[in-house]
Amino acid sequence: MAKITEKKLIAELKKLKEIKPNQSWVVFTKNRIVSEEPVCQTEFSFARLGKRLNDLIKELQRGERFIFQHKLAFSSVLLLVVLVGVFGFAQQSVPGDSLFTIKKLTEQGQGAFLTNKSSHSFEIAEKRLDDLIKIAESNSIDNLAPALVEYSETVSKVAQEITESEGIENIAEEVKKLQEKENKIRSYGIEIENSEKLDNALAKIVEREINVLKERELTEEQQEALSEIEKDFENKEYSAALEKILTAAGSN
Repeated sequence: MAKITEKKLIAELKKLKEIKPNQSWVVFTKNRIVSEEPVCQTEFSFARLGKRLNDLIKELQRGERFIFQHKLAFSSVLLLVVLVGVFGFAQQSVPGDSLFTIKKLTEQGQGAFLTNKSSHSFEIAEKRLDDLIKIAESNSIDNLAPALVEYSETVSKVAQEITESEGIENIAEEVKKLQEKENKIRSYGIEIENSEKLDNALAKIVEREINVLKERELTEEQQEALSEIEKDFENKEYSAALEKILTAAGSN
């Protein structure tokens, strides 16, 4: 094999430098190079599009949570409006109506936080009499029997409360109010029987107060008042007796 000298190698390299590439190859290579730019742009566009889609999904998720939260808020407000409406209608109901139970529960709930139980019981009893007056004026026959039962139960509660009460300051006035409304209802032809439990409770209170007065040193005027009180007691006029007891006790 012939030995290639340095001089000959340099000469051969110069020949290679002078070789020109085939024109068709040049065009093909150029097209490949040019075609790569759109490919990169396309890949870049897809990347940007993917990012935009991802951002959009996040916005939608935030919007869904926003709508869900507002749906909850709207539902709560709607529920509150419905409840207020139901309670409002319930206050206009009378015994025998479907909403009367709600009215009754509301009244019981109000009384749970009061210290003066007897005053609240009298108030409820008056409301039951108001219900009876409303029933009588509207001629709601179907509501009459339930209303009479409700009043009877309420008066029994009054009797229990005043028996446990030591003061009589408001009892006379409240009993008088009940009697006046009872008389008004009787004027419509509705008979309300006297509550035996209430009469018994009032009798015990009047008898107790009579004994207290007898133990005191009374003026002549108070002695006369005591005699009238005892007559009212015998005639079962307990409301009148209580009023005179209060007057006699305060005139000392």
